Amino acid sequence: MSAADPSLFLSIGMAICALMAVVSLLRHKSRGVSAFIMSGAFVVLGLDMYLVRIQAPMPITIAGCVLLVVLLGADFAARAAHSAGKDSQR
Repeated sequence: MSAADPSLFLSIGMAICALMAVVSLLRHKSRGVSAFIMSGAFVVLGLDMYLVRIQAPMPITIAGCVLLVVLLGADFAARAAHSAGKDSQR
């Protein structure tokens, strides 16, 4: 592996995150609030990849990762509440 390979990998990862953020927003009607939260998580993941790529200070990178975990937890809670609401309507 050359030195350019990790940079290329991170660039492709950032592009995939951007694409998935858009796809998640397009699925808003079927997923509700969870789509916005997941879209934000994809954006933060792409930002974390960018921070690794530019070799940002470790506390900033860790803060981005903590924010990602918080968003994923919020998505989990939103999905659980959404499915509980669907179950009670039956």
